[in-house]
Amino acid sequence: MGGQAPAAGVLLPGWVRWDPASSFVTTQFPDDSISDSTRLLALSIVCRTITPEQVYQLIQHLGADPNVVLWMRAEGGTGGEVTACSLLSWAIDGDIDNTIPSAWARTSYGISPIVLPRWSSVELQNAVLQRLIINGADPSRGFMPPLRIAIQAGNEAAFRLLLDHNVPLDMEMLTLPGSYDNAMMPGPDQERQLLSMYRRLLQRDSSLATQVDGAL
Repeated sequence: MGGQAPAAGVLLPGWVRWDPASSFVTTQFPDDSISDSTRLLALSIVCRTITPEQVYQLIQHLGADPNVVLWMRAEGGTGGEVTACSLLSWAIDGDIDNTIPSAWARTSYGISPIVLPRWSSVELQNAVLQRLIINGADPSRGFMPPLRIAIQAGNEAAFRLLLDHNVPLDMEMLTLPGSYDNAMMPGPDQERQLLSMYRRLLQRDSSLATQVDGAL
């Protein structure tokens, strides 16, 4: 049963907010050898300041790697590589109420949900996702593959786009979002949306039900 969402701009305890103007939370890459174009592509996606055409230009003309992974680390946090996600995952907008996590940062408390900026429109989000996929982004990379992020976030537009691209499915995608720490259980509307998504996953691959039963 869902609780009451926090007021606009207020985060649940244990959550952090990404602010590119602050050094409290920083982006981390696997090594320092990544190119400037790859770094620009990644940071522009996290900040929601890139267009589909710029995605194309950075990858095709400047050699940016669409499959780089990155993670977030807050002051006092260590490590974090286990939460590294692909650009496709970072490009998906999270739950609008900031009550169910779909992105994480390493903090002094461990692993905490993080709130990112939002795209100016669903259409821009999907156009960036589409351009990443067309230009070689692998939808199965990272700690949280993009389809699972879309489900966690209740992001119907991203969910449909990824299914249209026949991304790989696995039973982890049927995990209830509210089962994570620092999360509220889904409310009635979110539950209906989740059930609809789960039904479509099972229609796409009925073996998921068998995998879940076998894991219980």
